[in-house]
Amino acid sequence: MNEELRRRLLQSCILHDNADKDTHGRTGTPGLKNIVLIGMPGCGKSTVSKILSKEHGFRIIDADEEFLRQNGMTPAECITEYGEPEFRRRESEVLKSLKPDGRACIATGGGVVTRPENFPVLKNLGFIVYIRRDLDKLSVKGRPLSAGKGVEKLFEERGRFYTEWADAEVENVSLRDAVNRIMALYKTNS
Repeated sequence: MNEELRRRLLQSCILHDNADKDTHGRTGTPGLKNIVLIGMPGCGKSTVSKILSKEHGFRIIDADEEFLRQNGMTPAECITEYGEPEFRRRESEVLKSLKPDGRACIATGGGVVTRPENFPVLKNLGFIVYIRRDLDKLSVKGRPLSAGKGVEKLFEERGRFYTEWADAEVENVSLRDAVNRIMALYKTNS
C-alpha cells in the first residue's frame, strides 16, 4: 500500500492514544502482533477476520467458535438454555484460555465488553479495534439478545465500552474498506 493511500485511510479512522490512558490500566501496545475485533453483533468481526486471514496471513480465532469447542454448544444455545449471566461467565473463561502466539485476528462476541474483567484479557491479547456499523444494518438472525432486546437497546448498554476499550475505531461501510483501514492501522502501530 503506498504512503498516500495509507495516510488517507488513517485519517478516516479514529486512533486512540492509549499510552497515557490509565483509567482501565491501559498502556501502549508495543510489539503489536494480534488484532482483537470488538463491536456490535453482526458488525462484521468474523467476516473481517476471515479476510485478514486469507489476504494477510492472520490466524483466525473466533471466540464464538472457541466457545462451541469448549462448551459443546453455541453461545445462542447457552443463552437460551442457561441465561445470559451463565453465558457471560463461560465466555470470560474462553477468553482467558486463548493463547495466540502471534499474528492472530481474534473476533470476539458482541457482548464481551459487558464484563469489565474481560478488558485486561483482551488488552493482553493485542491491538483492540472497534468495528462500527450503522445499527439498521446489523442482522439479528441467530442472535437471541439482539432479537430480544433490540440492537438499539444493546448499543445503549455497550456503545461507550466499545469506544473506551478500543485502541482504534473503524467504520464498516464496506468490508474491503474496513480491512484496508485495519491493516493500515496495524502497520502503523506495529
